[in-house]
Amino acid sequence: MTTGTSPRPSTDTDTSSRPTTATTTRPPRLLAPLRAELRRGIGPWLGIAVMVTLIAPMVFKAAQWQGSWGETQSLLHSASALLGGPLATAVGCWQGGRERRRGMTELRETSVRTPLAQTLLCLAPLVLWILAGYVAAAAVVLLATWPYAFSGSPLLSIALTDAAWLGTATVLGFVAGRLIPWRLSAPVAAALMYVTVGFPSYLSSDVRFLSPAVTTDAGSYLPVWWQGPVTVVWLGGLGLAALLAYAARLRAVALLPLAATLAAATLITQTGFDMWRQDPALRRAICSGSAPKICVSGLDGALLPEVTKALTGVTSRLEGVKGAPVAYLDSHQKPRADEGEAALPDVSRGWSVVRNKLTDPDDYALQTAASLMRRQCPETALNKDRAGSERVALTDAAVLSWLAPLDHTGSNFAPNSATTSAPSSTPDGTARLKTMGDEERREWLGRYLATSKNCTPAEVPVL
Repeated sequence: MTTGTSPRPSTDTDTSSRPTTATTTRPPRLLAPLRAELRRGIGPWLGIAVMVTLIAPMVFKAAQWQGSWGETQSLLHSASALLGGPLATAVGCWQGGRERRRGMTELRETSVRTPLAQTLLCLAPLVLWILAGYVAAAAVVLLATWPYAFSGSPLLSIALTDAAWLGTATVLGFVAGRLIPWRLSAPVAAALMYVTVGFPSYLSSDVRFLSPAVTTDAGSYLPVWWQGPVTVVWLGGLGLAALLAYAARLRAVALLPLAATLAAATLITQTGFDMWRQDPALRRAICSGSAPKICVSGLDGALLPEVTKALTGVTSRLEGVKGAPVAYLDSHQKPRADEGEAALPDVSRGWSVVRNKLTDPDDYALQTAASLMRRQCPETALNKDRAGSERVALTDAAVLSWLAPLDHTGSNFAPNSATTSAPSSTPDGTARLKTMGDEERREWLGRYLATSKNCTPAEVPVL
């Protein structure tokens, strides 16, 4: 009896009858060609160009920002807007025109990828390398200010705003390059972008805050919590709307980011300067432990040793004098003269302060001493007794010269701002102060300080 056996299936398969796999009908994933585009072309050089473009102006102004996180990010923000933005626009415009001149637009119409995916593949390497250049520049300048920064920290919201702006500038330039068949479109687009971004700085209305180049005193003010995200929506929405209007199959979807952009722009213009608040550290006092107290702003705490050392001569010469200041306060602490508090001179990074060092400690001491005797008398009071007023001016100058010995003949300080004829140095009066005994000098200075704001010459003691 024979048993039927089923035939073994043949190991040879007919490939012609096998259905094609999905890999032959789907376009290759974007990541592989994106990686290839990132490694070749102008991408790496573009990142280096952006980094150098942003760092170069920062280096020349290093004295102004090293020591303050706010000043560092503020200047980097301005460089990103006024230099990085036009550069990104020019590169994007050149790349868009290059794709059109080489006929890549017609070639890609035969691809199975959507126009939006193809545009993103062209744009992504540019944007990523531009952002990489910005990140590298930001890392360099933040590391450079870190050894000198006393309080606070870098703000992520400012960095995100810069990134949104650079990405938008690249997209706008790319779309312009695709649409405008002109070889000079790239430099012209960069010039127009520079003017467009920079011009609002000269406006007085709150519309100026729509420009990424407009900043506040970042060393003293902080953005409110929502300012960064809203600005990102405003700037990023412009680029996204332009991209979708150009490349999306359904161009009406561009209305969605455009609506968000308009809403963000409305909020920015309606809020204006209120998008920033004063840094609380500005009102926080950091004081020396010895008397008289010397207090500086919380943002300038690193300056306290320098200020204390510069005022050693003034405080030692006034030691034991009745009516001498019990404290010297930064102007942000609002010193009150009726409580024996004197005002310290305002400082400005890059001029009077460089990397937490006073550029001229002697002049700083001179200006501090001058604040003790600035009478600010009206002209009518001076005219009543012109000879007496000149005598008071001589006395003020002698006391100033003794408190802060300095050849201040070139100083713009006048003990009485309304008196222009007073000499700037009085060696005789200063010499008499030096020859007095300690008790006599303290007694005379006490009487003098009691009349330091007096505009009646007869009541001011004579040297």
